[in-house]
Amino acid sequence: MTAEGASPYFWVCQRCRYRNSKLAHQCFGCRNRNPNDSNRTTSTVPNDNRRSYVLGNSAKIRKSPLPTLETANSHSQRKLGDCWLLSSLASLVYNYPEHLNLLIPDPKLHAQECCYQIFLCLDGNWSSVMIDDYFPCDQHGRLVFTEAFGQQLFAPMIEKALAKHYSCYKALILGHTNEGFSTLTGMPVERVTFDGNSLRSQTELWNRLTTVIKENHYLVAASCSVEKHGLHKSHAYSVLDVCTVSGSTGGDQRAILLANPWGDQRLQGELRTSHENFLRRLKRKPKRGLFWMSLRDFLNSFSHMDVCKYSKNWHTKRYEFRLPFQIMDQRNFTVFELNCSRKTTVNFTIYQRIDRDLKLKYRLSLSLVIVKVWPDDSLQLVKASPILSEKIENFETLLGRGKYLVVVFGFNHWVKEAPTLVMATHSARRIDIRPVNPDMHLMGDLLIQTVIGIGEAKRMDHVDCIEYRLNNFAAFIWLVENLSDNQWLMIRWNTADAHDAFNLRSTNESVDLIPPGCRQIVSVMARESDKQSCQYHFTFRAQQLPPELATTTAMLKLEPLIAHTNDDAEQMSVLFAPRIVQPNLIAERNRENGFDFTQERDDSICTIS
Repeated sequence: MTAEGASPYFWVCQRCRYRNSKLAHQCFGCRNRNPNDSNRTTSTVPNDNRRSYVLGNSAKIRKSPLPTLETANSHSQRKLGDCWLLSSLASLVYNYPEHLNLLIPDPKLHAQECCYQIFLCLDGNWSSVMIDDYFPCDQHGRLVFTEAFGQQLFAPMIEKALAKHYSCYKALILGHTNEGFSTLTGMPVERVTFDGNSLRSQTELWNRLTTVIKENHYLVAASCSVEKHGLHKSHAYSVLDVCTVSGSTGGDQRAILLANPWGDQRLQGELRTSHENFLRRLKRKPKRGLFWMSLRDFLNSFSHMDVCKYSKNWHTKRYEFRLPFQIMDQRNFTVFELNCSRKTTVNFTIYQRIDRDLKLKYRLSLSLVIVKVWPDDSLQLVKASPILSEKIENFETLLGRGKYLVVVFGFNHWVKEAPTLVMATHSARRIDIRPVNPDMHLMGDLLIQTVIGIGEAKRMDHVDCIEYRLNNFAAFIWLVENLSDNQWLMIRWNTADAHDAFNLRSTNESVDLIPPGCRQIVSVMARESDKQSCQYHFTFRAQQLPPELATTTAMLKLEPLIAHTNDDAEQMSVLFAPRIVQPNLIAERNRENGFDFTQERDDSICTIS
C-alpha cells in the first residue's frame, strides 16, 4: 500500500523544495477557509495560530512506544463528535502502536514542504491522502478538534486526512466504531449485540471478551446506551483490558477497563465506588480518561460492541465490482469463483459508498450468498448472510475444501443506477478467488438454490406443488415447484397492493404456466431505494391443468393466453424461466442435508452431515 501512493507524495515534496514553497490546499483547511463547512465559507480563525502549533520544536508526529495506558490516551476529543474514530484509534495504538508506521510512513516534520502523507482504508480500498500542516486552532493557539497530548500529532493528522476525504470536518460527526476500525486497519469488524443481563449472558460475554482480548488480541470498542453516573448515551468507549479481581469476601469479580476518548471521565455514584475499589485491589494508580467497570454494570450500560479482528496473518484480497442495473445487464453481473484447498475461516466484508452527509445517505439492502459447486456442476446453498444494509458489513463463515460461487445480491437500486461496491476477503489460509461475469441465467439458478435452502416451504393441498417464500433477504422471492409428472401448473398472481416496494417483472399481475417437473421464480419484490421500510403483499391462485392439455397441440392453443397475460416472459426468461428438476444431480440428492465443515479434517474432501 505504500508503494502505490509514495510516488505522488515524494513528487509533491520535491516540487515544494524546488520552488521553495509550502503545500497549502486551495479547497480544504487553507487560509480564510472554514474547515468545518463543506460550503467553504469564510473563517474567522486566526491563520498564524494554526501553523505555529505544528512547527514547534517539541512537536512530534508520533513516537514508537510500547503498549501502555498512556499510549491509549495520547489524544483527546474536543468539539467534534467523532468519538467513533478516536475510540477506535485509542484501542489501536494501545494494542498495536507500530501500526502507525503504516498509516504515517514518514514520521519526520517537513517545515519547508509542509506536506504529509496519510494512508487510510477508505470505502474498502487503501488510499493515500496528502495534507498540509494547517490545523484549526482557537485564539489561544489550542487545537479546536482532536487535542494531542505530549506533542504527538498522529491523531489530529489522521482526523484531518479523513476530514479532507469527506470534504469537511463536519462530515465526521456521528458514526460507528466499526467504520473507525475499518478505516484505520482495513480488517474485518464484527458487531456483538448484548442480549440481557442474565447470568448466562454474563458468562457468554465474559468468555467472548476473554477470548477476543486476551487470546486473539483483537481490538474492541463499545457503544453506551444510558445517560447516568457520568456515562454518556450514544458515546463510544474503547475496551482495553479484562481481568478477574479477588473480592474482599473471597469471591472473584470480573472487571473491564474502558477509555473515554474525551480524555477525562468523571464517574458518579455506584460506578465511581466500583472503579475506586478495583484500583485499590489491583494496586494501580488512576489514569486520565481510564476507568474500571464490573461486567454486570457493563451489560447494563452498553448495547453492543465492535470487535476488530486484527491479525498480521490474514490472507487479504479486495475487489471492486458493480451490481447489475437490470436483468439483462450481464456486464455488471459479478460472481466470485472461490476455491479452498483446505478448510479455512473466511471473513467477507462488503463496503457501500455511502456519503457521510446524512442528507445524501442511500443504503442498499444486500445479501451475500455462498453456493457449493459439486463435481457434476450442480449447485447447493452453503450459507446466506442476513440483510446487509450498513456502510460496512462483515460476514464470517467456515468453508471446507472445494469449489464455491460467491455472489452479492441487491435489487432496490434498480430504479436508480448501478452502484459500485467493494468486497474484501480475509482468510486464515490462502484461498483462490477471482471475479467472473457469467451468463445472466446463473442469477436465476443461484436465487433458486437460495430460496430452496433457507426459504419457507409449504406444500399446497389442492394442487401437487410446493411454494417457497424467502423474506429475510435482499428481496422477497416467491418460488413454485410443480411436482406433477404430466400436468402443467397455471398460477394467476397479483402484487398490486404492495407498499413502497416494486416488482422486478414488468407487470403487477400475470399468469405463469409451469411445466411438469419444473420449478420457477414467480415474483421478486424489493424495497424502493428511498424508503426505510416496505410491505410485500401478493395474492395468487394455483390450478393444475388436465393431462390432455399437456400435448403439443393443446399448448399451441394456450400460446395466445400466455402472450396476452405474460408478455414479459421472453424478456425476463433469464430469471423467471422454468428450470427442470433433475433428481439425479448430487445437489438434488442431498437437498435435505446441510454442510458441517467443523468435522472435516484439513487434508480431507468436503463432507456433508
